[in-house]
Amino acid sequence: MNSEEYLEKGNFKNVIKTGRISVMPVWFDSMGAKSMCTFIETPEIKLIIDPGYAVMQHSYPLEEEEKVDFLKAAEKRVKEYTKKADVVIRYQGGCNAGHTVVANNQTYKFHLVPSGILYPGTICLIGNGTVINPQVLYEEIEGLKQIFFLSINNYFK
Repeated sequence: MNSEEYLEKGNFKNVIKTGRISVMPVWFDSMGAKSMCTFIETPEIKLIIDPGYAVMQHSYPLEEEEKVDFLKAAEKRVKEYTKKADVVIRYQGGCNAGHTVVANNQTYKFHLVPSGILYPGTICLIGNGTVINPQVLYEEIEGLKQIFFLSINNYFK
């Protein structure tokens, strides 16, 4: 099954609505083995939880080319919904996890800071389920400040 068939047959188009809240799965990291990227929308706010994706484990029974196809589909879909979000939340994992994002022909490697930092006006939150290595977080913030000439007082609170 290729990534397009997976998206068609999966639950990715199923939106759960309850009152004024809509919840939609965006992507299952490593085919559901780790976590689920979820988009939540209310009339007041849009947020994405755990905007990540990963290469499938080597033992997953697909050819490497198909795994790359899935990775590209995941990247496209997660980026699409992250751009729509007002709030991006990283809620679990640690600095050994993370992901690479290519935006505007620039490659960014995120380990702790939510990738929503790339989109102006987006609020980024790191939840209490995330294991923080203070040195790694400091280095990641300093690297972002150099790239964007950020003031830490404006973006990180």
